[in-house]
Amino acid sequence: MTDATLVDVPSAESTTRAVGDVRLHVVAAGDPEDPLVVLLHGFPDFWYGWRKQIGPLVDAGYRVLAPDMRGYNRSDAPTGVESYRTPRLAYDIKRLIASEGRDRAHVVGHDWGAFVAWDLALRCPEVVDHLGIVNVPHPTVFRRTLRSNPRQMARSWYAAAFQVPWLPERLLGSRDGTCWRRCSKTVPHRGRSPTETYHGTERLGARGRSRRCSTTIGRSLATATTRRGPRWRRRR
Repeated sequence: MTDATLVDVPSAESTTRAVGDVRLHVVAAGDPEDPLVVLLHGFPDFWYGWRKQIGPLVDAGYRVLAPDMRGYNRSDAPTGVESYRTPRLAYDIKRLIASEGRDRAHVVGHDWGAFVAWDLALRCPEVVDHLGIVNVPHPTVFRRTLRSNPRQMARSWYAAAFQVPWLPERLLGSRDGTCWRRCSKTVPHRGRSPTETYHGTERLGARGRSRRCSTTIGRSLATATTRRGPRWRRRR
């Protein structure tokens, strides 16, 4: 199971929210009347990446929504790169906030989720009460650094690799996904054991689509970070 039963929070439950053309699986916890916090996971994670934060936030008096963003885990996975452009992902979250009957929320994003959180705050500032960003700079700063800093270019090699047609899917899917599982097991995320990272990735691929969706989302990420992308608006 990859639903709310994975987290030890009494009020946590799995829900499905219609946000435009997709339905998102969302783990919701806390009193529906409390201030709302939305947690956006990174790549290639899913809502489970926030499992250690959900309980403390609820205890602190917040209503928490931790969605599987489109393409991940139990959420809908539309085909094509266009379905994963940053504005689409940002509007998913805007509609998710509205699905709670709220006009705005505190939004926290990590990794790829932080890119989406940035875009939401810059594109629709009226729906973001406070913005929390984990390990991703402002998009303009990141783009400038990516183009001028060789060290950052080297660290972001995968963004270019994901833009190659068919090759990422072929490599990650070879030998029945052995390469994908081996990479996930031997290169754990910080703060996780190799076993925990491995099982988390197994959950990501529980519905047999992680490699296709991950590479599609990766190409969207690459486009957002290496091309001009949306015009970032200064918040007034």
